[in-house]
Amino acid sequence: MTPILGNQSRRHDITFRFDGTISIKARPARQLALMPGDAIDIAKDPLTGDFYLFVAARADAAEGRSARVAPVNHGPRQPHYLRAYSTSLARTVIKACKPPHFFILEAEVRTGQPTDIPPYGTALPLLTLQAQQRYAAEAKALLPISPVNSR
Repeated sequence: MTPILGNQSRRHDITFRFDGTISIKARPARQLALMPGDAIDIAKDPLTGDFYLFVAARADAAEGRSARVAPVNHGPRQPHYLRAYSTSLARTVIKACKPPHFFILEAEVRTGQPTDIPPYGTALPLLTLQAQQRYAAEAKALLPISPVNSR
């Protein structure tokens, strides 16, 4: 047998708050090789509607950009958590994560495996509510239908 969840954590990787605060945990920061001063951005795939987090500019070229990351806990080692501020990015993701007719102030999002997107480089897919619903529908369509005995 093969475990379905495997070694994956069920905790969220990135938190988007309505005030524009974006908190990034260590795993996605390592996967994108984020350093303090880097600027992040989010791209949306027009065909699927998926969101991808990527590094828009590295620290040396990120002067004057919004959504620059800064360390949250200071120490001698590389920072564990990073934080950025951008109301437009945060509100876009929150809108994609909320169910219809609901108003939420924060979205806790998991990320998928890093992928290489040619114009942006390494990017992390954000598993928003829309993406999760689409993947669930695709998985349900792939399941074999078995007859149910009424005995």
